[in-house]
Amino acid sequence: MTKRVRVFNDNEIVKLLKNPNVLAIKNRSQIVYSNEFKYTAVLTRLKYPEKTARQIFEEAGFDMNILNERTPQRRICYWLHQYEKFGEEYFKEDNKYTFKAKKKKQLIGNENTINKLKVNVEVLIKELFKWED
Repeated sequence: MTKRVRVFNDNEIVKLLKNPNVLAIKNRSQIVYSNEFKYTAVLTRLKYPEKTARQIFEEAGFDMNILNERTPQRRICYWLHQYEKFGEEYFKEDNKYTFKAKKKKQLIGNENTINKLKVNVEVLIKELFKWED
């Protein structure tokens, strides 16, 4: 059995990105949810077990005509598992459990390097123009 991937069209991507709970769409098929939404969804599920995952997503402003039927259930199930495993620490931006957090640290290091290089280039340009005068 092959796994079918849902690819979003341009209109669907625009609708999804208007939702404040969506940070990005990767490869036109993967929704990146905000940590705040993930944590709120988990707490809602624990506090109100009678609510379905679909209801939680609908209340958060998601158009269920765009999402796969099982997406809310799968996402909340995964987030619950992570919550049980790591606690609320998992939902913080600077957690040590996700690839995104590790990559973010690398990007911050790269940004510092880029900023230093920009300063060096500016200094060299100024020196070059002084030398020509």
